[in-house]
Amino acid sequence: MQVSFHFQTKKCDEEETVVDDSRKLGKPMELVLGKKFKFEVWEVIVQMMALNEVATFIVDKSVSIWRRYCLL
Repeated sequence: MQVSFHFQTKKCDEEETVVDDSRKLGKPMELVLGKKFKFEVWEVIVQMMALNEVATFIVDKSVSIWRRYCLL
């Protein structure tokens, strides 16, 4: 199954510093579920969401190659 969605990645700091934003890149993220995406937690997050849902997730650095970020 392929899904596409917009995302915004922010640091979990007081300023909520934006690190990445798919809308600023000009296209949504496309993810094929089950294809071992390099950031595997994305698959878990997307599968928890309903169609057209807007959600906030906090991903701890222990499950990420990145530091702790808030995925919006």
